[in-house]
Amino acid sequence: MKLAGKTDVGRVRQENQDDYRAGELPGGAVWALVCDGMGGAKGGREASQGACNVIEQVFQEQYAQCGAGQEGAFLKKALINANRYVFNKAAHEESLAGMGTTAVCALVRGGEATLCHAGDSRAYLCRGGKLTQLTHDHSYVQELVDCGTITEEEAEHHPQKNIITRALGVDYRLEPEVTSVQLQAKDLLLLCSDGLTNMVPVEQMEQLLAQGPFYDLPDRLVDAAYAAANFPLPVVTVDLGTATTFNVVDKDRVFRGGVICPGLSTGLRALGGRCAQLPQVHLGSPKKAIGTNTESCMLSGSVLGTAVLIDGMVQRIEEELGSPATLVVTGGLAKYVTPLCRHPLAYDPELLMKGLALLYQLNAPQEHSRSHGGGRHYGQQGRPRAKHPYPNRRTRREPETLVG
Repeated sequence: MKLAGKTDVGRVRQENQDDYRAGELPGGAVWALVCDGMGGAKGGREASQGACNVIEQVFQEQYAQCGAGQEGAFLKKALINANRYVFNKAAHEESLAGMGTTAVCALVRGGEATLCHAGDSRAYLCRGGKLTQLTHDHSYVQELVDCGTITEEEAEHHPQKNIITRALGVDYRLEPEVTSVQLQAKDLLLLCSDGLTNMVPVEQMEQLLAQGPFYDLPDRLVDAAYAAANFPLPVVTVDLGTATTFNVVDKDRVFRGGVICPGLSTGLRALGGRCAQLPQVHLGSPKKAIGTNTESCMLSGSVLGTAVLIDGMVQRIEEELGSPATLVVTGGLAKYVTPLCRHPLAYDPELLMKGLALLYQLNAPQEHSRSHGGGRHYGQQGRPRAKHPYPNRRTRREPETLVG
């Protein structure tokens, strides 16, 4: 069983208010957790990190006592313990008043995934290329959908979409929701905050999850969403890492697919390690195409060859799209390659680390409220509050993605 995860601060805040944890357990089991903090810059960070620390400690110290059939009760206890920790900390530190966090936690063992959550962070099952939402949002708009007042489509753009009705740290009492699902071979479980689900349609997530190596999936989700939000469409992103990965988003913001090629450093290491008489070469930018010694020939073939690969592949992609595309290049090795590319491009060395920047576009109007202490509007026991002594706007901008 494999685990991969990613979180990001986004472009608006200086501090990440989300957190996640994951790990292996005895007997081939695994667990994963996503927390999405709220309550101001300091409060959101403290809430999510504190909840993650408590739940992780419960797994470390008490998982051995979790018998068969007790998975749901075990997870509920973990979230309740975290809730009390966050609530008590907020009650005793004035600067943290009003803080809270969503949480979605998964325990996978014996062919079954048990989920426990509070708030609107979600768990999805990807089976046969199709995503199915496993958790039920604890939010005001979800209640409106449940009672037939609005449709799911209307909920996506509802002005009170930011109101949640259950969260850790809001009240000393918490009733987390537990669900479970039987897993099959090749199933994929996705835990994420609304930083992903608000920005990337389910159809696009399905396409992204269906492509590429497993451990690249969080990066690809973040990469495509960020580029589509911040550059003219269509857009092609190229990540120059151990693999050279292309992602394509068309003019309608639909993820079309991508290309995966051997990475620059991977190719150089293969030449030096697998080919007789060829040395290991340190990366650098070749001065010209025609090398005059073994090292310069290898650099030209690898570095300039990668630039030519990008130019040629983007040209082919543009032909298939039927229009010019914006090229955005990222990755630690991009600095060697981008000066040699002939296609116009934007170089963003932190593209994958910036995450779903569309959060900024959606939440920018709320920044004025945030400057006066903006946070998230929430109630308890499934009922939204009309008023709250703490801010009534959500200000989270950080995406959180965990794939397991």
